Parts: sequence; structure tokens; C-alpha cells
Amino acid sequence: MSLSQSINTLKNVRAIVNGNIWDFASMKFTPFDPVNDRERCQTLVSQYSKKLCKVAYFTTHTCRQEDIECSLPMETILQVFTAEEWEQKLKATKKELHRNILTDKLVDEIMARWKIQSDYPKRKQGETIGEVETEERMRTWEQFTRRDPEMMRWLVAPLAESIDYDEILRAETPEMATLHEWVQACLVAAAEKAFCLQRDMQGLASAKRGGGHQSAYALNRTWEDLPNKEPWKSRLLGIMVPINSNFGGGKRTSMTIIPTTLDDGDFPTSYIPRKTSGGGKKRPNPSEKRQKTEEELKEESHRRKLRRTGGVTASNIFFPE
Repeated sequence: MSLSQSINTLKNVRAIVNGNIWDFASMKFTPFDPVNDRERCQTLVSQYSKKLCKVAYFTTHTCRQEDIECSLPMETILQVFTAEEWEQKLKATKKELHRNILTDKLVDEIMARWKIQSDYPKRKQGETIGEVETEERMRTWEQFTRRDPEMMRWLVAPLAESIDYDEILRAETPEMATLHEWVQACLVAAAEKAFCLQRDMQGLASAKRGGGHQSAYALNRTWEDLPNKEPWKSRLLGIMVPINSNFGGGKRTSMTIIPTTLDDGDFPTSYIPRKTSGGGKKRPNPSEKRQKTEEELKEESHRRKLRRTGGVTASNIFFPE
């Protein structure tokens, strides 16, 4: 594989640098001292591993130590976790990413956007779904994806702080072109499976999605199997996912209104995606705010500056192979 030298991957990342590890919460390096501060080191390692797992997850749809070993060795992990504890941590990260992508993004945002279109696939009650119907729906999902390509970015939005999706989108090398096709294939396959499992349906009496927990489990299994099936198993072999130069800097996708190109007659519609952060927090009244000290203001200013520069930069964590 021949990637441009300007593209960094997991092979270029080192979690521990000169005895220090990046603290994503405070946006600065901090000593990695598992002997005297094991609990804090557990938190730091967990934070870092989640950022790394998001990179590997893009092509594997799972979270395994072997995929991040080059950046965060098991030898380091075992200084703060037992093997069993770490296995559970990775499983929890995988479960979270499955939910964020397959439920929050795919079902609640992407398919909800497509569902308002007149050519969205219809369900025929009491009829067995045959190969012809499946092929027709697959063509529909492919058409939706081509006509509404921004949905591919939405699908992988939970990974945005770690992967360089813009590099993938440019498709300037055969490897990046393959990764771009991979996102398309994932969206089409996941939409079809979610439709068959009725994950895009909600009951009138409740907000529960169709199929319940059993359908969610089935969708997860199909999602995990995708990278292991041909032709993708062979096509993805050896391809490394590009990492953001501001790796872990908290990058998010835009949540502004995006006019859809899926015309319903002569009236194109718009859809406002559900926000994934911020919640409904009540802002405090300015008069109720505690006056910050000069030191606190300086620290706040410093952290804002770090965020603007992307947090972890290439000079901090990226190393040539």
C-alpha cells in the first residue's frame, strides 16, 4: 500500500511519549504514573483507547486490542487493568459505537430522512420477501446514497474526531477510494438489514423501535460480519484508515439544516437532524454565575486556544514508521 507521507494512521501514533500520556479532558500531556496514581491512569488509558478504537472500527466494526496494539500496547494496559477488565472495556466501547452508528445515526436520522420520500420502500403485509423485492430495495438504498451522499458522513459521524473522513472523501489514492466505496456499501447493507428487521418503525403507543432488543442484536451481528465477507475482506486487507491531524480534538459533524436532493414531486424537503450533544441543559442566569479568579480565566483561555489548534497535534503524537 502506498499512502501519502502526509497521511497518518494508527502505525504513526504513540500513546505514551517520554513517560507522558495525553489527557483529552484537560487538553494537555500528563505523567503516566500507574504506581502512584493508578485510578487516574485507568481513566487516561480508557480515554485514549476509545479514540484509537474509533479508527480501527471504521473498517472492522469491532473493538479489539490487536487493532490498537501498535499505538497502545497490552504491556501498558496491564499496568492499570487486568486482562478481564480490559476485555470488558473494549466490549463496552464496541457496544457504544454500535448504538451511536446503527441506532442514533442510521435509524433515527438517516432512515428517518429518507422515509419521508415517496419512493421509500413499502412493506407488504403478509407477503414473503423474495429475492426480487430485496434487489429492488437494494437499488433504492443505493440511489438514496448517491443522491444524498452527505448521509455517508452522517453514518460515520461518531468516529469523526479520530478519522480523516475528508481524506477518504477526496479518494486521491486507490486505498482512499476503496474506503469511500466501503462507507457506501456499509450504509446500503445496514439500511437493508434495518428495514428487514423493522428498526425504522416505531409503535404508535410508544417510541420503541420495531423488533425490540432482538432486532437490535441481529443488526449488530450483521454489521460486525460485513468486514469479514467478500469482496470486502480482500479489498480492505492492508488498508490503514487515515487519522485526523487534530486526533481526538472533539470534531463533530455540522448539525445545520441540509436541503435534501431527494425530490418528492416538485417539492424538495429539508430535514433537521437530532442533535447528539448539548441536551437540554438550562443555561445559568449571568447574575448567578460565580466570578472566576484570574488564574481560572487564564486556564480557560489556554484550553480554548488548545481546542482551536486541535488538541493533540502531529508534532505531539505522530511518529514516522
